[in-house]
Amino acid sequence: MTSGTPKPRMIAAEEGTSVAYSGRLLYSSRSPEARANAVADNAALWPDSLILVPSPILFYGVKHLINRLSSGSYILCVELDQNLMKFSVRYAPTELLKHEKLSYIRSSSPTQVAHHVNRLGATRFRRVAMVPLSGGYSLYKSQYDDIRRTLERSIERRWRNQMTLMHMSRLWIANMIKNLSRNWSSLQTALPRTTLPVVVAGAGESLEYSLPYLRRNRRHFFLFAVDTALPVILESGLEPDATLVLESQIANAMDFINHGGKHLTCICDLTSHPAVLENLTCTCHFMLSTFADVSILARLKQAGICPPSLPALGSVGVAAVEIALRLTAAPIIITGLDFCYTCGKPHARGSPSHLLSLTRTTRRVPVGWYTRSFDRSPVRTTDLRGCRITSDPVLYSYGEVLAEMLHGKPGIYDMRRLGITLDIAHVDDVQLTKLLGEHQRHRWTKPDYSAIDQAPSRGKIAEFFSGEINLIDQASMSISRPGLASLSSEKRTELLGLLTKLDYVFVGFPDSHTWKNLDASFLMRFLASAAEYKERFLRGRELVTLQS
Repeated sequence: MTSGTPKPRMIAAEEGTSVAYSGRLLYSSRSPEARANAVADNAALWPDSLILVPSPILFYGVKHLINRLSSGSYILCVELDQNLMKFSVRYAPTELLKHEKLSYIRSSSPTQVAHHVNRLGATRFRRVAMVPLSGGYSLYKSQYDDIRRTLERSIERRWRNQMTLMHMSRLWIANMIKNLSRNWSSLQTALPRTTLPVVVAGAGESLEYSLPYLRRNRRHFFLFAVDTALPVILESGLEPDATLVLESQIANAMDFINHGGKHLTCICDLTSHPAVLENLTCTCHFMLSTFADVSILARLKQAGICPPSLPALGSVGVAAVEIALRLTAAPIIITGLDFCYTCGKPHARGSPSHLLSLTRTTRRVPVGWYTRSFDRSPVRTTDLRGCRITSDPVLYSYGEVLAEMLHGKPGIYDMRRLGITLDIAHVDDVQLTKLLGEHQRHRWTKPDYSAIDQAPSRGKIAEFFSGEINLIDQASMSISRPGLASLSSEKRTELLGLLTKLDYVFVGFPDSHTWKNLDASFLMRFLASAAEYKERFLRGRELVTLQS
């Protein structure tokens, strides 16, 4: 982004040097550096903050910000204008440009800036404080404000994910152990592939409007349904080619109650609830959401028993689109991923939640789940038609994740008639028919799974479980030793190495970030958690060795 042909230039001020650019002074004409220092000294800086400095130019005031930083804070300088960036890099103090508590990037994309912060570790920060120190901010005020809002949402989302990890990590790992031991013969090492376009069907209300078209043109696409959409699709007379099972709790068992005994093809998360899979007649293809940066996932890969992985995306609908990108090189069409709802109707007609809403309707509660629509604070926004819709903070954030994920990706189309805007090409029935017609040479057949690799042996899985049990025993023996505080430096290093490998044992602790302190309270809780995991691995090893 540039502001025209004139270049920025130094201008003498009464006390120091200012900068002239785009017909204006970007610092005070009297005391440019002193005025910027005063702004930095009076800025409200809270602990664990990401300090956003838009258009720092000569870095006046930045040193004062650095001197005020708390241990958990960091300064991110962003420049949108290429001319100002070149000028800044040439004249700004080198020691500030290379400071360990500061990054300086040029980008006009809020998403790119958010990705940079994610690499720094967004959960380090609790808030964003924007401190404009030059007039460069006013040149692109709306764009810099967009960057600030995007960073705030990104940090909020990362903290929400951290809270989810605290509540759910034990269940995810427990389910992973159970699925490895009970469903070892289904552990494929590849996902199915198709040459057809893939229709990703969520359970939102827009699915209802898409079903007639999908029935008429069934032969020309691969239908990939999220689990909650399965009853709606089956009731309409369609059968999905694959169904995504992601939920780690038993709640989504209702999605499979009325499937008529059909043999399903399921793409299942290794952390999904094993009871759902065990009661289905299905062909399973496992994948694994990398729910946390824990070393056990790396050891699964090293052992050769880890299915294909994908990032933890939170929403089954967002995960379905990510997987669809791996199923085909043909176009992907989205329906039912609305990320909004009609009050009293959480999903499409015929879904378990909608049926439950109807069965609970009484004279005193005439609209079923209407009151539950407001369990979370509603978010009022506009949809792709410009109409007012209702969402909630969690749903809306998932929609933002999907929009960011699809931004700039070709070959993805939106056939929904309602829902939040996803910033992808919208197609009506005529355009969609033309799109599918370009791929009619690929006649519809049942997917070919013959190329799927063989599942890992029981021996590999039992060996993996034994390795985890051995690590837990070693760490527990070291911690149980009397006089932990007086351990030699070598023994403390050894214990820290073991805890690094067993980070999944404490990843859900509220104070997991303090593990290197070897605090006594933390270690006692670690021992209790490790004992529980050891018992799960022992049961898993026994089960997998007993299977014939």
